Amino acid sequence: MFFGVATRPRRTCNVWLVPVDVPLESPRIDGYVTGTPYCPASSPTGTSIGAFLLPGDCGSGRSAHRATAGAPGRRWSGAGLRRDPRETSRRQPGEYARSVVRRANLGASGRGRTCRLLACLVAALALAAPLAGCSAGSSAAPGGQMAQSLPPGAPGSLITATPVAGAPAGIAAWRVIYHTRDQNGADVAASGLVLSPAPGHGGAVPSGGRRVVAFGHGTTGVADACAPSLAQPPLTAVGNTFSLVQQGYVVAAADYIGLGTPGDHAIYVATPAAQALLDVVRAARALPAAHAGSEVIIWGYSQGGQAALAAGVMTDGYAPELKVRGVVAMAPLADLPRSLASLRDENDTGVAYILMAAYGVSVAYPGVNLAADLTTQGKRLLSILQHKCAVDLVTASTGLTDAQVFLRDPLTIEPFVSRFAAQRKAVIGAMPPLLLLQGDADNVIRQPITDGVVRDLCAAGTAVDYHRYPVAGHSTVFSTSSRDMYTWIANRFRADPAPMHSICGPAL
Repeated sequence: MFFGVATRPRRTCNVWLVPVDVPLESPRIDGYVTGTPYCPASSPTGTSIGAFLLPGDCGSGRSAHRATAGAPGRRWSGAGLRRDPRETSRRQPGEYARSVVRRANLGASGRGRTCRLLACLVAALALAAPLAGCSAGSSAAPGGQMAQSLPPGAPGSLITATPVAGAPAGIAAWRVIYHTRDQNGADVAASGLVLSPAPGHGGAVPSGGRRVVAFGHGTTGVADACAPSLAQPPLTAVGNTFSLVQQGYVVAAADYIGLGTPGDHAIYVATPAAQALLDVVRAARALPAAHAGSEVIIWGYSQGGQAALAAGVMTDGYAPELKVRGVVAMAPLADLPRSLASLRDENDTGVAYILMAAYGVSVAYPGVNLAADLTTQGKRLLSILQHKCAVDLVTASTGLTDAQVFLRDPLTIEPFVSRFAAQRKAVIGAMPPLLLLQGDADNVIRQPITDGVVRDLCAAGTAVDYHRYPVAGHSTVFSTSSRDMYTWIANRFRADPAPMHSICGPAL
């Protein structure tokens, strides 16, 4: 449904990568790295947002070894954030890694067509449990530790900005850690990426700074290993944003709270994700070398589409200094209850997403005891969710029913029912002009569900430019719609934009 990060450790593993945006339309993993298929001889059928499968050992099925990284107790410069001192052995300073075994059949049989992925995922802080197929090693608490010395900061204020190597020519990039607010309004640290045209590229910097596109990624999981800003090689999780930077924009991409920084990720809870998305723009503006201005387009895909819509609704109240010219929601997870029910009833991987959504509720609302509603099988899956990434959870839970995982169905009992419903309410409201991109062939975020969301957005007073693509699925909607999106963004950033077509009216 809503996948995101591919990562690569050092050569501790005999293959390099794991899929990030695994389409549920097919049990295969179809992915490109900006158009380059993982297996050169295979024929992937779609491009996944942020799904970057890197050249590795196609045809090999051998086990991977754990790779850990970073110096024990290394303190992040400028902040009271530090890694757990239990991190151990063979590390590269400033790097995080873990390894996970993952296999996937990518097409016809034969070396070069059958790729058995042994996925070595980068981690932010070490794991709390050994991983299948990995060698023994010490582990650390997921999420790391927040030192008491972290000074308070306004939302969006920078804690650190570290240059990231490996960007294409003409692009400068930084991994940023910044202040934001969680679902309870508490001051927390979040991480993300800022990309800007390098000096001499992207045209002259406008007097008010470069225009900014905020990007919210699809589902990667809840463990720090799954943070896009920690992907290896660097920036592979945001490859689909490079074109925007080459057009002269700054891209500010949020990891969301609890991915790559201490704390837990309240996955599919809209408000904290929206706040992190708005605050990464503020962080970009606080980075002088990025030359980020105040004009913003908010773009999100799948889970990030939920965050983008919620950010659009709250922007005037939460970040009034930002001039949000529009919102782009691509296959958005806008109606959480209906999408979860659809996945449960029509997709054999749906139980994974119900578990993730229930976990998100338990993080955002600490009084919710998720474990009490899980079977033994469900508790095993919860451990996978907490320590691995979404692709691993989907693999482990495929074919299981909700009755095998839950003692009580979260889609029918409180507090989950009302909390899931609240996430839909958070994305419905008046906001700047909206471009909504939906594939009719998407069997993850289904077109009839999105139609209903559009009706409610129109009723709330939002102008919606609704584009549907008859043959696009969840993993191919970007490649199908990107040209329309780029044109729309450029128009919205004009001083005098051309009138926008809105579907809102009696004919909808």
